[in-house]
Amino acid sequence: MKKILVVLLFSAIGSFLLYPDTGKPILTVLDFETSGISQSEMKSIINILSSGLFKSGLFTVIDVAERDTVLKELAFSMSGCTDESCMLEVGKMLSAELIVGGSIGRLGSKIVLSAKMIETETSKTVSTADGIYTDMDDLLAHIYVFRDHLSEPYLTA
Repeated sequence: MKKILVVLLFSAIGSFLLYPDTGKPILTVLDFETSGISQSEMKSIINILSSGLFKSGLFTVIDVAERDTVLKELAFSMSGCTDESCMLEVGKMLSAELIVGGSIGRLGSKIVLSAKMIETETSKTVSTADGIYTDMDDLLAHIYVFRDHLSEPYLTA
């Protein structure tokens, strides 16, 4: 119980110090489930997506390296953390208001990328995006279109 209180206190204090109130929701992209795609390819895709969400100017983004550092300090391993309840727990530990999770895999000769943005407080899905690409080059060429579909609720806010 004490450990949980310490983690919550650290999270609350850390969020004020690390993420000043900019009026933008704090977001982090979590590891995606993979099928027929290497872990290094998945990491590259979520890094690019995370960077793209930051560049949109709509969010304060906890990037992947920062996320991993904080989780390491909290002695939390994301290994096997693919279900929604675990992802929400990670988002709350990071003081993120929104998390992005999803999957990337090969289906036939295509690459399928699917993601959803979830509010950590309510567990409500805010938006989803799906893309089917001919290959990894096609996915990379259209990653910002994918980002815009995922960010759609915040484009008009």
